Amino acid sequence: MLDGMLSFVLFDTRDNSFIVAQDAIGITSLYIGWGLDGSIWVSSEMKALNDDCEHFETFPPGHLYSSKADGMRRWYNPP
Repeated sequence: MLDGMLSFVLFDTRDNSFIVAQDAIGITSLYIGWGLDGSIWVSSEMKALNDDCEHFETFPPGHLYSSKADGMRRWYNPP
């Protein structure tokens, strides 16, 4: 039940998994990138991803990325 202007990364030290999420409208800027070594990068500025990522894109509003599921899914589904 998230309500507000936000984007965040939540890291679980027990199993080194993480979740990245962005607000439903995409008010805050957020980018996700993938490195050649399989690493995943997240930043609020695209220029931080330029040197280390072979591919990067705008993180879609109302979505979350889970390292456990290794994918993106929409968490915000308005009626």
